[in-house]
Amino acid sequence: MGLGLFGGGAGAARYLAKQGWQVLVTDLRSEEELADGLAQLEGVACEFRLGCHQEADFAAADLVVANPAVPPNNRYLRLAEEGGAHIVSELGLFLEAATCRLVLITGTAGKSSSTCFLVNLLQAAGLKCHLGGNLGGSLLGELPNLTSSHIVCLEVSSYQLEALQQKPHPGVELVAITNLGQDHLERHGSLEEYAEAKARILTLAAPGASAVLPTQLHADPLFACPLRILDHPGNGPGEMQLALESGPVSLANLPPMPDFQRANARLALLLGHCLGLTTKQLESGLAHLQPPPHRAEELGQRRGVRVVDNGVSTTPEATLAVLAGEPECVTLVLGGQAKQGLEFDDLAATCARRGDRLVLFGQAASSIAQACARAGLEPDCAETFEQAIYGALERTPLGGTLLFSPSCASFDTHKNFKDRADCFRALLPSLDGPTPR
Repeated sequence: MGLGLFGGGAGAARYLAKQGWQVLVTDLRSEEELADGLAQLEGVACEFRLGCHQEADFAAADLVVANPAVPPNNRYLRLAEEGGAHIVSELGLFLEAATCRLVLITGTAGKSSSTCFLVNLLQAAGLKCHLGGNLGGSLLGELPNLTSSHIVCLEVSSYQLEALQQKPHPGVELVAITNLGQDHLERHGSLEEYAEAKARILTLAAPGASAVLPTQLHADPLFACPLRILDHPGNGPGEMQLALESGPVSLANLPPMPDFQRANARLALLLGHCLGLTTKQLESGLAHLQPPPHRAEELGQRRGVRVVDNGVSTTPEATLAVLAGEPECVTLVLGGQAKQGLEFDDLAATCARRGDRLVLFGQAASSIAQACARAGLEPDCAETFEQAIYGALERTPLGGTLLFSPSCASFDTHKNFKDRADCFRALLPSLDGPTPR
């Protein structure tokens, strides 16, 4: 149910068809909207029902693999459950069948980068390691090749956690929560329910596993568990080493990065230590750290303007974290579809103090503009996404910085945040060439 746009649904359909299931792919989107996913299923023995769902399909189903975007109380899922069907997600299928070592990482921000950094460290040490989960794609096709010598590191969203049964999985030896802020209230209803979804990660760990938690969560009864609890090491600004049980790890090889990414790198070092990497392996692996795209990614000079792509940002908190490491008076591009319960007053007030220039677009432009007015800021409001990018370039003086960090969901103008960030890049002028001597 829900082929989706990131490859998980296609992976599940291929896997089940190969297992001998009679597979029906049903999605409310059209064939045109799902073109990429459908191309991945070319030659796979399955049926398609696109543009609608039919009750009879769910009433007759034995197994329903639901996309994480489908809420658990969806009426079609309830209909299938009443008919005796097993409801599962693509990630649930993988966890049920996997025999490898598993690491699960969640959090409001930083989970993608922390997961990627950990994989970088493990691969640099020569270990057999795979990256998966909310980052896209599916590892179901890799199951026959995964053994107990492999480590799979999974970034897990609150939506995915909500869809998983709360039971220990034998291979889950390590879980981590990067932080807990405000997000996805339109789905979970309240910060408490959002926190409950995140806390589910602790129920998935095998007995004797370790969990890394932010210090502030230790006193919260919701996150109490019988696991070995370790403190998240934070960003350690200015610190040139990280204290671990095996001794200090030098950070001399850590590439230059903002403080929020530094925290993710330090978390990855701690997780690598928990998985058995030596001090020497951790220190040498630092040089191999590579964050995923669209996370405060430097795009070089464009017509004399430094451009930074933080297109992953869909909340004001995420943008504030990046602004903390940026020079004052940047040109900030904000907008999209505002998420329920998230306000822009703190972000607007911060930008006003810094003297930043704001260019707004999308459905949220008017509400962001109101927050700016309360803070004494006068933003530019563009009629289209394209006009926002061109206007931001024009507003940024030579030698200045243009920061693309929307702070809103993307669905008013684009398929997802990645599509929006890719469109932003496509609108940029070419990289400046070397300065003639």
